[in-house]
Amino acid sequence: MNAEVRTIEYDPNRNARIALVQYEDGEKRYILQPTGLQVGDTIIASTSAPNAIGNALPLAAMPLGVQIHNIEVHPKKGGQLVRSAGGVAQL
Repeated sequence: MNAEVRTIEYDPNRNARIALVQYEDGEKRYILQPTGLQVGDTIIASTSAPNAIGNALPLAAMPLGVQIHNIEVHPKKGGQLVRSAGGVAQL
């Protein structure tokens, strides 16, 4: 599902910036802002999404060596690993 980045905001409760995204169905959600993501960018959450900044896809669909953050250990539970500002993991 496609989403457009509406705003990038400071959150005093974390050390990473957050981005407000609006999905094509009108739903709005906050995500952790990856470095390089800007207002107006389009991101995709899909199993067939291209490997680009901000896109969300399963680990099995990512190429080896890619840097990732906000890793979800169990489906539908939300990101649990590598969530702090500047943190990355390499697949």
